[in-house]
Amino acid sequence: MKKFLTTLAIVLAISVVSPVFAQTEGAPKAKRERVGKMGREVNAEQMIKNIEERKAGILENIALRNTKLNERLAKFGERIDQLSARMEKARSEKPTEKAGTEKPTMSEEQLKERKEKVTTRYNEFKKNLEQRKTQVFERIENVRSNVLKRIEQLPEADRDRVKTALENAISEVKSEAEKLEKEAKEKIEATYQKLMAI
Repeated sequence: MKKFLTTLAIVLAISVVSPVFAQTEGAPKAKRERVGKMGREVNAEQMIKNIEERKAGILENIALRNTKLNERLAKFGERIDQLSARMEKARSEKPTEKAGTEKPTMSEEQLKERKEKVTTRYNEFKKNLEQRKTQVFERIENVRSNVLKRIEQLPEADRDRVKTALENAISEVKSEAEKLEKEAKEKIEATYQKLMAI
C-alpha cells in the first residue's frame, strides 16, 4: 500500500509540474537571453547605456589602481622618513659615543646599494605606468572599432547620437587616465628624489 501511495504521489507531482516546463520550452527567443553577440538586436539606447556602464567601470578601475599606487608611495615615503632619521642620527653621533646595545645603523655602502635598488624600482614604476597607459589606450581603440561596427547596424537617425556618446566616453576616459598618470609620475618622482637626498 505504501508503494502504491508513493507512486501515486510522484505521478501527481509530475503531472502538476510538467505543464510548467512545457510552457518554458516553447518560449519565444526574445524571452530567452542568448549568450554572445549573435541574436542581439542593435538598439541605440542600449548601446549608449552600455557605453556609459563600460566608461564607469574603466574609470573605477583606473581610480582603484591610482589609489593602490598612492598607498604604496605613502608606505615608501614613511620608510624613507624613517631611514632618513636613522641616517641623520648615525651621522651626527661620534663613533666613540655609540653603545653596544643599540640597533646597528646602516653604513654608507649599504645606503648606496639600497639607492641603486630603489633606482631600478623607480625605473620599473615609470615603465609600468607607461605600459599600463598604452594598454588602456589600445583596448579603448579596440572597443571603439568594435562599437563603430555595431553602430553601422543602427538606423541612420541614431548613429550620430551613439557615435557622440562613444567619443565623449573615450575622451573622458583618456583625459582621466592621462591626468592620473601625470599625478602618479610626479608623486613617484618626488618620492624618488626624497630618497636620493638622504
